[in-house]
Amino acid sequence: MSVDEYSNDGTVEMAWAIKAFENAELHYNIITSVNPSFLKLSPDDDIIYEKFRKSFPNFEIENITEESLKSEAAKKEWRTFCNKFEGQVDNFNYGTLVRLNPYDDYSQENSIFATRIQFLAIEVARNREGLNKKTFQNALNERISKKKDNKLDEVISATQDVSIVS
Repeated sequence: MSVDEYSNDGTVEMAWAIKAFENAELHYNIITSVNPSFLKLSPDDDIIYEKFRKSFPNFEIENITEESLKSEAAKKEWRTFCNKFEGQVDNFNYGTLVRLNPYDDYSQENSIFATRIQFLAIEVARNREGLNKKTFQNALNERISKKKDNKLDEVISATQDVSIVS
């Protein structure tokens, strides 16, 4: 079959996009529920982080740009890095989403398509270097605040039914 005979099947692309989004939601739920400092994203986190920082010592994980992943020069560097994990990390080249800014949720504006190994490298680095901890702390503070608001609402509701008889 020649290259010209291949075409993109819309249902396959849609299924892939749905799966990528589901994985993104799961990832965000985990990093906002568990202190990311203690989180392991794969059995290979140590080696992924070591090779990532060796290959990309100055890669800015706080504010990723499309150019840092998609420019011709970046693609060449990333391809070399990603291929190191063939046969070692399952599905290393599957497509997934990466947040550009670690302090925000996944959204159309804050996400970019990348390979699974790029996602793992960036997110393991964010966990180890403390960037995802701020996201976790913000989510924790929000949960605490909601819980306090709910308790206050319960107290107010309970006191409305109380009458003082003299």
